[in-house]
Amino acid sequence: MTSNNTRSHAFFYAVVLMTLLVVGTIVVYFLILPRAIPKQIIVAALPFDGPEHLPKHMTHAFPKHLTELVALSRELTVIDFDEARAALELGERFRGFTEELGATHIVDGEFVEDAEEPGNFVLTVRVVNVTQLAWKLRWDEQYHYPEQSLAQIRDQAAAGVLKGLYDNSVGEIPIASNSAENFEGYLEALWLADSGNRTQAQQRLVGLPHIESNPYALHLLSTLLPDDAEKYVELALSADPNHYPSLIEHAKQTYRKDGDLAQYLQTITALAGKYPNSEAVKEMADLYHALGWYDEEEQLLFRWVKMRPRSGEAALAMAFSRFRRGDDQQVQEALRIAYLRDPNNPTVQRYRALYELEVDSVDPSPLEEPGYRFRYLAINGLMDEAIEVLETMGEEMSCDESVEAGLYVGDLDRAFRSLECAERLWTTPPVWWQESDARWEEFTSDERYSSWLEERGLRESAIAGLEPASVEKLFAPIRKVLKPSEDFAPSSDDN
Repeated sequence: MTSNNTRSHAFFYAVVLMTLLVVGTIVVYFLILPRAIPKQIIVAALPFDGPEHLPKHMTHAFPKHLTELVALSRELTVIDFDEARAALELGERFRGFTEELGATHIVDGEFVEDAEEPGNFVLTVRVVNVTQLAWKLRWDEQYHYPEQSLAQIRDQAAAGVLKGLYDNSVGEIPIASNSAENFEGYLEALWLADSGNRTQAQQRLVGLPHIESNPYALHLLSTLLPDDAEKYVELALSADPNHYPSLIEHAKQTYRKDGDLAQYLQTITALAGKYPNSEAVKEMADLYHALGWYDEEEQLLFRWVKMRPRSGEAALAMAFSRFRRGDDQQVQEALRIAYLRDPNNPTVQRYRALYELEVDSVDPSPLEEPGYRFRYLAINGLMDEAIEVLETMGEEMSCDESVEAGLYVGDLDRAFRSLECAERLWTTPPVWWQESDARWEEFTSDERYSSWLEERGLRESAIAGLEPASVEKLFAPIRKVLKPSEDFAPSSDDN
């Protein structure tokens, strides 16, 4: 009898304990955590402050590199560094981080020179919650330069910033270089390239010791030397097989060579899912546009727009997608937003004016921008004058712009020559044209177009079995994905 009572009491206490654990978990997860941690963290890293004589690679290139590391996170939305820097340059017109950038948190820093030991600096890096009037410090740390090299500071600061942003999804921060001199030289080159001094940046990189161990320097070289891009991307991936900007570029290079669309779709989807703050998101959106998956493309563009909150061209991409869906009202809204964000951008001005001309049949205020001017002349049948304007543009045009130019002026030879090097997948006509446009039908009925579709793996039989991924699941925090699709979900080894 006593034994039975003891077992009954033990069972009762076990039930009570389990009930308390379940209730406690529910309370913590659904009540306490949502108040302690913002539901969605959008972070902007800013240029660091410092004395005027401090080299710019320390105040600009260093935090830009930190942004690339924070962008490894799947749980955060990370705003492009150059967008954040441009927002600060608005001066008195700057409306605040939440209004201008949509940011919930900022990462900033300040170098202060030691008055007793000139040349020595204390760097304070902070994570600040800016969602309320009274900003709240979430994390800060001090570092001593040059006692600690920028490479050492970088490793510690990146881990600290992620901790201050409640993020543990990144794991170990990838090593930048085995050499402090090598890493700082890369930062100097990054600043030179961003300042427009591409030749000097290239020379600085080529002269770096042990550059073969620095994937960031090698990837930067691939952008500065496009003719050798494939070689430097391969070297960057040899230095770090997980260097995500190089993985994205490698996927594009491979597709351009082998035309395996299904493999490219699978690869770029996996990269966008694993690195949702990277350019893989935009590449995936472009691919979805070419395949006619406009609803899913818009979801991808919403993500990309959060990373580029001040970009007029990001809003333009949304307008282009909505036009293909036939949503004219939303097209006009996206064009309005594009203009508000970047009123001086010639691309934004061009396509706003062309929309009025080609869709609304309203002759807009004249633009002297050549890209608009030759299109305007061609639309009005003044082909000779349009071709004269094109000739003045020379090498300024990209391959994609040259394809479009050939279609506008009826020069199919030009369009097909440029199609070979075009980045865009030309499965849809130029912006604001209908599929039934006679100029587009002439282009697509040419046997050279059929050959191009074959080379790019875009023939109907090849794309018939392809389907878009669930974008919501793709970008969901890993802990919330209950039944991940094997087609795109990162494996446990990836996280």
